[in-house]
Amino acid sequence: MQNLMKKYFYLSLLAIAFISCSKEAKTPENLKQQMVDNWFYRGAYSINYSAKGQPLDSTRILTTTKDIFNFKSDGSFTTTNNNGKETTSGTFTTPTTSTFVLRETGVSTPSTCRVISINLDTFIFAVPQVPKVTGQPYTETKVTLFR
Repeated sequence: MQNLMKKYFYLSLLAIAFISCSKEAKTPENLKQQMVDNWFYRGAYSINYSAKGQPLDSTRILTTTKDIFNFKSDGSFTTTNNNGKETTSGTFTTPTTSTFVLRETGVSTPSTCRVISINLDTFIFAVPQVPKVTGQPYTETKVTLFR
């Protein structure tokens, strides 16, 4: 009887540990929470893809400024250059767990960006240069930010 009680006790502990270690469900709101912060520009590449989605070539985009991207919890964003001057502003939404939409002030067409990865210190996403058309070659800009 005592061995049976020990067995149930250890099984209960194992079940509690399994439940408490389960991964948090991915939701668009979780993506937004991960994005909210100041992110520092590290670099960008323009990547050309074939109609089948295979990368053809890439070109590093050189810039003299080191922009800071500030995504805010109210859904707004700004970018400032290394001189502290605001260069871009607008709003963003997270319609899915793997995309976000930037609506830049003064630009009529929003950009739907694909999240490649986001973690504690790095945020990598791709911005289409023109809307993607199925069966056609396309180009996107891959941007890397860090905290």
